[in-house]
Amino acid sequence: MSIKQHKPLHPGEFIKRVYMEPYQLSSAQIAKNLAVSPSTFNRLVNAKSDVSPDMALRLSRVIGRSAESWLLMQDNYDLHKASRSLNLNKLKAIDFAATTPCVLFVHDMTRFPLFMPALEKNDFAELDYWFIGSFMNTC
Repeated sequence: MSIKQHKPLHPGEFIKRVYMEPYQLSSAQIAKNLAVSPSTFNRLVNAKSDVSPDMALRLSRVIGRSAESWLLMQDNYDLHKASRSLNLNKLKAIDFAATTPCVLFVHDMTRFPLFMPALEKNDFAELDYWFIGSFMNTC
């Protein structure tokens, strides 16, 4: 069963509908507060450019919401757009359940004291990589 996804708004369209139209703000006003050129902001509002991390930080400071939410909105828009144009039918998934892993990932190295009798507790973090790497070489 799949959930039908609505078409997410481009962040620029969101800004236009939620902030500019109801509060009667001009592009020039917001661009000035963002310290970007009006043409840069107009490209964003007209969905001709994307929200970059730099712009996300600016939007967060000037308009509100977190920078992460602006980037997530852009990612959701981009993902939806890509899913509409990309044909994934020829791709084959890897069956990880049928594959034997070659790497032992150890979350807590303190549970393996027999392998490290000469080490102090402070050395465990550095040993994580060696421990994992030693198993990788046996594959």
